[in-house]
Amino acid sequence: MSEVDSTSKMTASDQLDDPAPSQLLRYLPDYQGVICTACQYAVQPHGILRHLKEIHHILRGRRRKYSHYVASLSLRDPKDVLPPKRADQFPVPYLPVEPGLQCLSPGCLYLCASVKRMQSHWRFEHRRRGNNDRDWHPVPLQTFFRGNLLRYFTHESFETSHIMSDLIEPYIDGFSANKLRAGLDSMYTALLDYYLRHTCQSFTTNEETDKVWRLIVPCLAHQNSFLLHGLLACTSLHRAYMSSGHPALEKEFLLRAYHHQDIALPQFRYAVQHPTDDNCNAILAYAYLLVVYTFAADRPEYSESGLSTDSLFLVNHSGEDAEAGSILRNWLYFLRAGCSMLCDFWEQLQEGPVRVLSEAWDIDLDDDPDRSCLKNLLSVIPDESAATSDISNASEASTIWTEEVKAIYRQAAIELSRSFAYVRAQRGFLTTWDILRIWPMEVSLEYMALLHQGYPGALILLAYYCILLKQMEKHWYFDGRAATLIRAIQKQLSTDWHSFIQEPLKVVLGEAGVEASLEGAQSSQAGVLSGCSMPDPPGLTFQSFVLP
Repeated sequence: MSEVDSTSKMTASDQLDDPAPSQLLRYLPDYQGVICTACQYAVQPHGILRHLKEIHHILRGRRRKYSHYVASLSLRDPKDVLPPKRADQFPVPYLPVEPGLQCLSPGCLYLCASVKRMQSHWRFEHRRRGNNDRDWHPVPLQTFFRGNLLRYFTHESFETSHIMSDLIEPYIDGFSANKLRAGLDSMYTALLDYYLRHTCQSFTTNEETDKVWRLIVPCLAHQNSFLLHGLLACTSLHRAYMSSGHPALEKEFLLRAYHHQDIALPQFRYAVQHPTDDNCNAILAYAYLLVVYTFAADRPEYSESGLSTDSLFLVNHSGEDAEAGSILRNWLYFLRAGCSMLCDFWEQLQEGPVRVLSEAWDIDLDDDPDRSCLKNLLSVIPDESAATSDISNASEASTIWTEEVKAIYRQAAIELSRSFAYVRAQRGFLTTWDILRIWPMEVSLEYMALLHQGYPGALILLAYYCILLKQMEKHWYFDGRAATLIRAIQKQLSTDWHSFIQEPLKVVLGEAGVEASLEGAQSSQAGVLSGCSMPDPPGLTFQSFVLP
């Protein structure tokens, strides 16, 4: 059985036990959302398959019919799912109605389900103790989503409000940025102010992550020095990026960034080796900042960055500093090893103040790859019948494409084609962490070793991953990196293999960029693999995967 067709067989009894997709997942066209009728809440579009797997224990092969059903629906991002606009539309079908409270302060329509939360709301928002007789009143409540996306609505008000989690409130109760500023000199304070006004906003994707980066992380930084210096390092790089065109100012902020990171990184390494209940949230937050710092600092135009224009993004050059002898770049090493480093605290992290950050490790890629994508990627492997027509070429091809290398390449191609299928299914609901998670975190270390050695197949797969990375270039810390990477790939590949990366070159560089890149490559190509029998290039068409 081929890799494409390998799926779990389902029995007749399994199929009979599963409810029909339209019965378990009720589609509400007025709200463009899906309600799980068994759980009585809406499921966000990119979490439906994981919900079926983890909550209802529907195995992979049996999830296919649900996947096809969901793909036929027009679904909104959770933040765009609005409550009913008319009183006669309340209650929304399939959602439970529960007793709740509504704040009566003028202009405030806060909703919650308990007196304790309402009292906390009054202390935090209105700066006094609320009165049960005059400051709120009972109302019926519904919510589409649960967990981090919980937003209540009622028939008396069509405004929605996130509920401040009991787990988050203790971290920010009584904390203000002034407390953090109190221990800093004027230079550090200026950076902190810039972080709170600008840099933290570049990390947010919704209200929940805004709360984490604007409120929770500064509070954790007040308690953990490595996180404070990591925050200031990233902010310094942001200021350096915004100072482009002013060399003296740019250099000043770069030096500040290097200074803060030099302080932060040894402390972070120590914390990782000695995680506790008190520092585990800060460790996870810093791991994210480490990714941002690495992307922003490792730019060829920064003379101190140490990044070569030949860098392959995922792996180190020979002789580069590596974590624990790993060939992986530091940012990827920490992301891939994140669960194991904090495994004893993972449940606490998933329920704690930075739980939204832990969700980057929870992406559930379906077993089904995009078959057209996979077929084209597998066609890169030289055809044995064509290779044997020339004995010398056949010998060279068999040396490069051993059975072990082919097996590693095939598995990495399957993972990449699953990633493209996932991207298509999300319909644009992707974050930086999604793009980094779906392939670099899944692909094998054996593939990474091939990439480190410069194997052509490994380089070609990385070129197609650049199509996904291109979507990250809207962020200041990744600006231009996809283009730099694909040029490095083209430079390291023999010209005989260039026909296989034309599509990613066009997507990432554009037509004009491809022509200029080809002219430079023709004059510098070493031809390491020239003479090796090559297959005819397939008609690779990945434009449909590029999100607007």
